[in-house]
Amino acid sequence: MRTLYLECKMGVSGDMMLGTLLDLIPDKNQWIQKFNEIGIPHMRAEWRRETRCQISGTHVSIYIHGQEEHSEDLPGTPVCPDTLHGYLKHEPHDHVHPDPHHEPHDHVHPDPHHGPHDHVHPDPHHGPHDHVHPDPHHGPHDHVHPDPHHGHHSHSTLASVQEIISSLKVSSTVQKKALEIYQLLAEAEAAVHGRTVELIHFHEVGQLDAVADIVGTCMLIEELAPDRIIASPIHVGSGQVRCAHGILPVPAPATALLLKGIPFYSQDISGELCTPTGAALMRYFVDEFTPSPLVRYDRIGCGLGTKELEAANILRAFWQEETQVHNSSQRIAELRCSLDDMSPEAVGYAQELLLEVGALDVFTMAIQMKKNRPGTLLCVSCREEQADDMACLLLTHTTTAGVRKLLYDRYTLDYYFTEKEFPEGKVRLKHYTGYGIEKVKPEYQDVANIAQKTGQSYNQVFQKVLEDL
Repeated sequence: MRTLYLECKMGVSGDMMLGTLLDLIPDKNQWIQKFNEIGIPHMRAEWRRETRCQISGTHVSIYIHGQEEHSEDLPGTPVCPDTLHGYLKHEPHDHVHPDPHHEPHDHVHPDPHHGPHDHVHPDPHHGPHDHVHPDPHHGPHDHVHPDPHHGHHSHSTLASVQEIISSLKVSSTVQKKALEIYQLLAEAEAAVHGRTVELIHFHEVGQLDAVADIVGTCMLIEELAPDRIIASPIHVGSGQVRCAHGILPVPAPATALLLKGIPFYSQDISGELCTPTGAALMRYFVDEFTPSPLVRYDRIGCGLGTKELEAANILRAFWQEETQVHNSSQRIAELRCSLDDMSPEAVGYAQELLLEVGALDVFTMAIQMKKNRPGTLLCVSCREEQADDMACLLLTHTTTAGVRKLLYDRYTLDYYFTEKEFPEGKVRLKHYTGYGIEKVKPEYQDVANIAQKTGQSYNQVFQKVLEDL
């Protein structure tokens, strides 16, 4: 089994994902050459080794019309509309800007990775506006392009983007995945702006930059061919973005929509670490999110964001190949409550109820409580997402006034059942495999039935079954 684990402690964006996955490819020059020949209009990609906080990694630069977008931080954190006149032309518009990268337009996007968001902008950040996005990766873009290529914007719809992707010289699988990811972005943008997907418009150059990130990631995933992709919770950054229309929070509205149901957190780094493109890629590709996977790795890929931050601006990928298939580590919750005023019958009823609704395990321990009272510690193991429901059941069906929660990672083996026929009857056998381990165990009830039927002891039947395997 080939497993890819993404460590998103500094967020995720399209260019960081490209760099991280490319770092796992042995012949990077050959891949870049192939990527440059797929037919994205006016696009050229280059890779190079760089460092962030003295950590070496791979950075992928996307050039449109021969020009790479370098975002520079505008001075000062608070940005007022008056401070933008030196950078922007103020023109009213009522469409969504997917990428402020490459052409003068009435706003500045500081996408944390490539600069302005390499995607359709679905939130108040990115709608009609003239504002600056302080991006921790790329910084807010001051999009003043002397290059003639970066003059007037042509605008395109989602259908135009789909037409470009469908014309590329890539596999049908890559096309399908890229189209579906772009659909996620468009739906998020449309939802934020209260429009239909058909009414969303993109800047053409920004669109090409986003297409390069998304299609390139799909190509690398196809080449690496992981059996599963897991990831850490995503650091989205913190703080706010000041624009002409007011102060907006991080994560941006479109990013927040794309992260629905995905664990993310905010810490000390100020600015936007997770872009909508990054969020869409994670939503589409990742099978499981877990803080600390219990896996061994064979290779590490390290992709770099553009901006130097106080912490290493990197996205790491851990690659594992195993010939033996085994279950992933699982994040489980253990809930505990102490009881000293509840009858054994009532405790037993609560245990049965918890197991019936899906608890992995329920057990009790004798404990000594305050005022020298003998008591019972009731412990419930469950999947992390079940913890809130299980805690409510404990508060409802026991006398406790509080429940403690602990989180654990646990190792698990895969298992499957077979049956073996014996003169006295059938016995189901449970086989366990994983981590180089193989073992088998007869099912208790089948052994007990034969023991009862033949008058033998349980141990005699159990041993006979094992000997006949």
